[in-house]
Amino acid sequence: MAFEVPTIVEMMVLMTFACLVMPVHKHGLFSQVFPTEEVLSEILSAASLSFCPGLLEAIGGTDPPV
Repeated sequence: MAFEVPTIVEMMVLMTFACLVMPVHKHGLFSQVFPTEEVLSEILSAASLSFCPGLLEAIGGTDPPV
C-alpha cells in the first residue's frame, strides 16, 4: 500500500483546521467562516498562494532546516 504525499496546500489546510477545531477560547466567527475542512480548502485554493521550494520538506523533515 503506497502512502500518498500531501501537497503543501493540503498540509496547510490540515494544520490550520486542526488549530481551528481546538477547544480553546476563540472568536465564534471562525466557526461560521470555516465550518468544515472542505470550505477552508476551497478558500485557500481560491487565494492562489505560492510557497517557496522545499517548504513541504522542511515542515515534514525530522531535522531543522539549515
